[in-house]
Amino acid sequence: MQPKKLSKEEIFELTSQIRRSFASIGYNISEGSGRNSDKEFANFINIALGSSNKAENQLILAKIWITLRKMIIKIFYPD
Repeated sequence: MQPKKLSKEEIFELTSQIRRSFASIGYNISEGSGRNSDKEFANFINIALGSSNKAENQLILAKIWITLRKMIIKIFYPD
């Protein structure tokens, strides 16, 4: 019996993390634009950049995770 590729819980957790990271980008830019100085705005832009990097990393890891899972299934559950 071949296991499922991703459980509903795994998909929910992964998409939830990615969604929060992408939302954080906009939130930080928006919050920074309402600040009183360029220095404060730059700080929020840097935070948004960090969120962008985090979201990119989550997508890369998700792809690697899915690829590895497929490989493991092929090895242990050949057709």
